[in-house]
Formats: sequence, C-alpha cells, structure tokens
Amino acid sequence: MQKNSKRHNKRTEDIKLIKLIKLSDDQDALKKLADRHSPLFASIVVRLAKRFNNWSIVPELMSEKDYVIYTSAKKYDETRKTKFSTFLGNEAKWAYLNKCNAQKKNNRHLYTDSEILDSICKEQEMPISTYLKKDTFDYIFKILKTHPDDRMKAIFSMRYKVGKSNKVMPWHLVGTKVGLSAQGCINIHKSGIEFIKEKLNKEGIL
Repeated sequence: MQKNSKRHNKRTEDIKLIKLIKLSDDQDALKKLADRHSPLFASIVVRLAKRFNNWSIVPELMSEKDYVIYTSAKKYDETRKTKFSTFLGNEAKWAYLNKCNAQKKNNRHLYTDSEILDSICKEQEMPISTYLKKDTFDYIFKILKTHPDDRMKAIFSMRYKVGKSNKVMPWHLVGTKVGLSAQGCINIHKSGIEFIKEKLNKEGIL
C-alpha cells in the first residue's frame, strides 16, 4: 500500500508540474521535473549507447536533456494511464535513435537498422502507433499489406494498434481475435519482421 501511495504521489506531482509547463512554460516547474527524471533519461541514453556501441552522440544528447524533457511534457497526455516516466523513456529512446540516423546521413527512411526495426516490433511499453513517427508507422503497415497472408497485417494491427490502456495487446488476446493460438500468432509475427526486413533490403534501406 505504501509503495502504491508513493507511486501515486509521484505521478500526481509530475502531472502538476507538467500542467504548469503547458500553461505558462514555467521554468521552475521544468527544473523540478528535469531533476526528478534526469537519472532515467541518462540511464536510457547510456543503455542505448552500450547496445548500439555508439557513444559519440551521448554528450550532445545529454546537453539537450532538459529540452527533451520539456517537449515530452508538452506532448504528454495525462488522461492516458501511461506514466510520464514511461512516456519520457520512449521519447529519450527515439531522440537517441534519430541522432544515430542523422549521424549516418541516411535520409531515405527514419529508421534503417535491422536492430532498430527489431526494437520497434519488440516494444512492450505501448503501441508503436503512440510514439513512432507516423510516416514510419504507415510505411511498415504498407509493407505488411503486400504479404499474401492477411493474418499477418491483422496480427500486427491487433498487437500494436488496438492495445488496451496504451499497452500492446497480449498474445492470447491477439490469438482470440484472429482465431489462432498465441504461439501461432508469435510465429506469424516473427515471419512478419523477416518480411519487413527483406523488403527494406530489396529497396536498399537496410
């Protein structure tokens, strides 16, 4: 009970600060919000730098920390059940990945590495439609639409577009919707990832 109370109080305080930022760009509120969430931001950036073995963009991204937190606060929808820390975590993630892509000077498509594609498809915090750039999201589903097995697009749609409470839909519910077992859905989902990679390879994007 005490832990739940602390989490509730933290979320309430976050929302209070975010409202002040949205209302009047309150700098004191931004400083407090940044102080509360800077450790999370830094930990995500460091984790991604280790994962992608690219530390060169870390200093620049850390210098932009307060700005990323500010823009995240402006975009955050407190009526959803997602905590601000979760939302900020995803914003920090895409800030890092976008800088990676800018560094590679690859302007053909925003997310080009197979590792990044896997990261999109394995995301467990919320549907990709809530934080992924719309052109990238549409592009992925355009590729899936060309696959002869209609179940593939249906499974991706259920998994990432129709998740409840701003989260991905569990596999057993996806299976119920499309008339397959959970494992059957997982297998088709894996095939879908490979199909997307193959298409991107053919177009010279990966």
